[in-house]
Amino acid sequence: MHGNVSIGNYIGTIIRKSSSVNGVFSINIHISDYKSYADKGVNLLDIKFDHVIYLYRDNKVAQSVSHAMAAATGKWISEAKPLRSLSGSPKRSEIACALTLLLEQEEYYEQHLRKYVEAEFSYESFTGPNQKNIFPGVLKLLGEDPEKYIPSKTTMKIQRSSETMELYESFMQYLSG
Repeated sequence: MHGNVSIGNYIGTIIRKSSSVNGVFSINIHISDYKSYADKGVNLLDIKFDHVIYLYRDNKVAQSVSHAMAAATGKWISEAKPLRSLSGSPKRSEIACALTLLLEQEEYYEQHLRKYVEAEFSYESFTGPNQKNIFPGVLKLLGEDPEKYIPSKTTMKIQRSSETMELYESFMQYLSG
């Protein structure tokens, strides 16, 4: 978790922010958050979700660049204001550390959590040109009639800036020589 949050406050927040008017309850748990609670003896899967879906990023290096930027600025979501200003860009070593962290989390998922997951989707499938094609499958998985709920588009969007794109390209060039 980002900061010191009690399990009671965390559960209260996710219930308030994650229930829709039709009674659907959903939460987004990052692997690091899940692992942090598991290390303290709290298994968030004990909530007994009807469905568990894994959402991942296709491009792990791009995700690492974003993670390094977020760690450096304290800006973890696009709507937030940075907590710290960044002079320059994150170092290559910081991006590499972020990549290692993401790979470790993915390995943890594969070893400990995948067995609970009904479906896996890439984040990019919800933000790309074929985003309308992904919703029927998700809705069917949830037992809903896709014809009633197909959105014209999602509010999810790629948060990449020109700065992070340049940093990604520079890092990829460095890796490939």
